[in-house]
Amino acid sequence: VLAASLSTVLDRPERFGWAWSSKPDLDSEDPEATLEGLTGEDDLTAVGVLQQASLELEGQGASGFAFEVMKGSITPPIIDGRLPVSTTEIALGSEMLVDVDLGDTVTTGAPDGARVELSVVGRVVTPQIDSSGTTGVLVTPEGMTALAGGEPERALLLTYRPGVDVAALEARLEEVHGGSFPVYS
Repeated sequence: VLAASLSTVLDRPERFGWAWSSKPDLDSEDPEATLEGLTGEDDLTAVGVLQQASLELEGQGASGFAFEVMKGSITPPIIDGRLPVSTTEIALGSEMLVDVDLGDTVTTGAPDGARVELSVVGRVVTPQIDSSGTTGVLVTPEGMTALAGGEPERALLLTYRPGVDVAALEARLEEVHGGSFPVYS
């Protein structure tokens, strides 16, 4: 059972919210220039940034996620509904507020202490980055800025072209784009 489960995770990571090949830190001196350079790489079919911050929703803690996509497609699997497209919308992780339906509103706090109502537009498989993977929520990047206060944690998301030599690609990315491309997957 363990081997079959592990094989499923490795063969179909998108089922666990991972719709990319690697998640290196975005720690270059000029992140925007790094992102622009990476979008021109033929061996990368998708390039984006994952924003992550702790949020509070209906009195419960949640891992908040937002995706900035620069090239290709990097979005978590949708279980029901759709992804948020405005700052007043949210998609819930599969086990977050299970008694809430699509079209309902949920309340969260803004950094200034104000209460904000968000319309639930979807259910998604949020990334399993920490122990709260199924209790995460997905908002737009603008929504993350409004709700998180301060700067959310940011990481690169890269999807490799099928069949690429991963070690050679990562070594070349380090050489060409500077910084470090360690894979935390």
